Amino acid sequence: MDRGSTGGSERSKIRPFVAIVLALILAVLAVWAVSLSPYFRINEVVVKGDYFSSQEYLNELLDPNRLGNIFLLSTSQLRRDLERHPWIERAEVDRVFPRTLEVRIFETYPVAALTTGEGYVLLNSEGLAIARTPSFSKYGVPALTCSAPVPVTIGEPVEAEGVPETIELLCRLQLAGLPLEISEVNYSSSEGVTFYCTGGLKVVWGSLQNQEEKLQLLQVISAEEDGLTGISLINLRSGDGPIVKYRLN
Repeated sequence: MDRGSTGGSERSKIRPFVAIVLALILAVLAVWAVSLSPYFRINEVVVKGDYFSSQEYLNELLDPNRLGNIFLLSTSQLRRDLERHPWIERAEVDRVFPRTLEVRIFETYPVAALTTGEGYVLLNSEGLAIARTPSFSKYGVPALTCSAPVPVTIGEPVEAEGVPETIELLCRLQLAGLPLEISEVNYSSSEGVTFYCTGGLKVVWGSLQNQEEKLQLLQVISAEEDGLTGISLINLRSGDGPIVKYRLN
């Protein structure tokens, strides 16, 4: 046997292995060096789209001092943490090298302010309780009042009797293009739904049944009267057809 050729063959097998090990060591050292380098520590966070979200929550979550190295940061985890806030429907997080983080927030929007014994609770189109507020005027949404107390947990959907259906109906009316500026909507287990509009118009909707038929009646009345400005009451609760009362000049 030619020992020289055997030894050369063994050395030729060892060399690639050593090269791979050295490459792995160098890669680990490079990652370690980058992770410790102050040059890649996040020192700025640019936030876009945060109109109503809690500033305290954002300041804590997006504090550059806790975010650390831009390479080691999990942007997907940070996105999930942001989306836990009731105001935030969706978030996007991008690295802007070498030390900046860009966060885009897409907020949900309130459609009603539920009246409670402690101010108001903003609800979105899914009936989710977004936040408590002492005043809802800046949000441009109607007040929602109920004949019975409604339990509310911020961050959870409000599932009390009639509330989800009333929110859905309110959204349908807002999307129907009717000349209604609703300032308050009331739900009663015995009387159903009543809308109070700016200008003094009252729309008695009644039960939450036959919504499509009632919506068509409203559209017909609006078209025939060239708007609803001259009407003080529209009662859709009657089984004999709508009752319309006009303003006295």
